[in-house]
Amino acid sequence: MGKRQDEALKTRQKLIEAVNALVEEKGYNEIRIEEITEKAEVAKGTFYVYFKRKEDLIAAATFEKFDIFKRESLEVSGGIEVQIAYFLKRSTELIEEGSLARAQQWLRSGVAPLEEDSIVAAKLKYDREFIEECICRAVEMSKLRKSTPVEKLAVQIVSQYYGSLCLWCISNGKISMQRLIDDFCSMHLARLFDKYQNKNRKLKSKERRE
Repeated sequence: MGKRQDEALKTRQKLIEAVNALVEEKGYNEIRIEEITEKAEVAKGTFYVYFKRKEDLIAAATFEKFDIFKRESLEVSGGIEVQIAYFLKRSTELIEEGSLARAQQWLRSGVAPLEEDSIVAAKLKYDREFIEECICRAVEMSKLRKSTPVEKLAVQIVSQYYGSLCLWCISNGKISMQRLIDDFCSMHLARLFDKYQNKNRKLKSKERRE
């Protein structure tokens, strides 16, 4: 990597760190681009070299953390349900470790009204596409049948994830998102894939249990 590219990455990271700090202080809606560049100690014009809008920077900052979980989940040994469970659980831990008020504001900004290019819509697309990618990979490796309804299963899984997020927010933290996701992963996730497993793999799995 050249010096110019290295400097560009450092500047981009400064902007991401600045917006993360500002979100913690005042939430998404109140942040101005001038505040971001001031905190990052860069010129206002520099912002537009890397991002078109404030929302694009916030999305980049959000997805940067979840990208780590994506990479880690693919390295976890076990079936597809283990990899997806890892991603869901780590993502949930990160969300609950943050501010409940921040999560409530984030969710509210996405559903009132839900804009096509909102951060929440982008995150939903991000999660759904990753789960679809995991399922497709399992099909390609012959762990699941070619007839496996990839999109349908991915929607079922993300509905549990976002449903748990909603309950956590609506209950004002009384219902744990982590507990809901843990229960879903341990009780239901593997069953979603049971009937789509190739017969020879199901037999081997049964033999190991016996």
